Amino acid sequence: MRLAGIICLFTFLLFPFNLRANYGCNIGSYIYPNATGGLNPSGDPYYHNNSPITIRTWDGDTRCGIRNNKIYPRSSGDDNCQVVGGNWGVIYYFNPKDNNCVPLPLDDYAWVLILAVGGMGYFMLRKKLILNSTG
Repeated sequence: MRLAGIICLFTFLLFPFNLRANYGCNIGSYIYPNATGGLNPSGDPYYHNNSPITIRTWDGDTRCGIRNNKIYPRSSGDDNCQVVGGNWGVIYYFNPKDNNCVPLPLDDYAWVLILAVGGMGYFMLRKKLILNSTG
């Protein structure tokens, strides 16, 4: 029984599930994620005009935000919303974990990591061999 619990735990740790999606008002190249809780006279939800999330168009974009291929309209595209101040948009789903900056380019620095680890290993082995040969 305990083994089954451990296997289940490792399964959930190794295969994280991405079930949380938020929605916000998409206007141009921004998503406004903070709903006010109110509706305008047309029955469309209001969103605060603070803390917009930038929509990035490619992975190398230096702006923080969400890639444009990670957002989806909530329905057929006629789900309107309004940002306080008068701007109209469409409601889009997004995942908050996708809101990030440029990915860390580890591939560009792999040679530095290999050189550093190899150098440390060389000096550790050399020190150990010197200590063993004298003592």
